[in-house]
Amino acid sequence: MYKGILKRDTESWPHYTFSNWVECQMGSMAGGYLVERIVFYRQDKMKELEIQTIHGLLIGVYGPDWEEDTKGRHMSIQLRSNNDFIDTSWVTKTALIEEMLQPGELWRYKGHFVINYDTCIWDDANFTVNGKALSIEEFLRFLAVNVEDIPVYKF
Repeated sequence: MYKGILKRDTESWPHYTFSNWVECQMGSMAGGYLVERIVFYRQDKMKELEIQTIHGLLIGVYGPDWEEDTKGRHMSIQLRSNNDFIDTSWVTKTALIEEMLQPGELWRYKGHFVINYDTCIWDDANFTVNGKALSIEEFLRFLAVNVEDIPVYKF
């Protein structure tokens, strides 16, 4: 681990505010709802900084409140503003993460989803998931890992 100063990448800011908003909407880990940030670090030795970038989020539901066992069901998501493109390095990293998540009980992992949004005022945002526009009610249902009506992102 680099021993310089830790700095959060400004591109990660929407992920922080979004994950906090999701937790407020959906509940806490004590109630069986889990939001975990997938974080990558890169070193800038010239400036003696370690830059933290959130790559995406893992969302899971488990326990009786969600009609699941203790392992539950999970999905990974990536936020993109205003239909930003997904670059090759991002696809490579995410495909690797997805490959590592799948061994064993594949049915628990529901897939990877790209969320496009138009504003960081989350209560007012228009959300598109893997190209499908969702109402706020549909989006909250999606955040409960109910993904049957949404196509999984293909790498």
